[in-house]
Amino acid sequence: QAPSREVGWRGRWRALDWDLTAYAMQVQDDIVSIIEGGDRKNVNAGETSHRGLEIALDAGLGHGLEAGIAFTWTRQRYEDFAYVCGAATCNFSGFDVARAPERIGNVVLAWAPERLPRLRLEAEWEALGAYWSDETNTGRYGGHDLFNLRASWEIDADWSVFARVQNIGDTLYSTLTSTQVGNPLLEYSPGAPRSVFLGVRGAL
Repeated sequence: QAPSREVGWRGRWRALDWDLTAYAMQVQDDIVSIIEGGDRKNVNAGETSHRGLEIALDAGLGHGLEAGIAFTWTRQRYEDFAYVCGAATCNFSGFDVARAPERIGNVVLAWAPERLPRLRLEAEWEALGAYWSDETNTGRYGGHDLFNLRASWEIDADWSVFARVQNIGDTLYSTLTSTQVGNPLLEYSPGAPRSVFLGVRGAL
């Protein structure tokens, strides 16, 4: 069961579109993936609470400029969360949910020059907030910020060329950081370094 409440506001004013949502959800008989003794298991462990705020904005800035912003802030906690682990009972009640980022954000600034309408340039900021790496909130990943660039040119109605640079700052980051309960050593899944992509899209 997952009783939830949600309230939102969607609107438009001139060249600005917005969508705001706040929600609260209680998940009962939650099934959670845990690591125990080096093995990953799915257990039915109890109740978790999930609260958050989501904001999405899209705006036309004139002269071919557009901006898009999307951010989510969350607070997720183990409320009544216990299960049998070996000869003992593991109880995580009161801790924050593991591997649940506090914020996730994305900002895109795009430009399609009025004199070159087939050209589109984009700069993007990806933001991932901090999160606990284990159920007892011992290890913590500090989050990361990535910056990307994209460009595309429409040759005609069927063909286009594009270029993309991911992680232009060559930032060291982790796509997933986890810890076994009771082990202070963090395990990282390294993200891709600075990467350049070139390509052609079309229909034969």
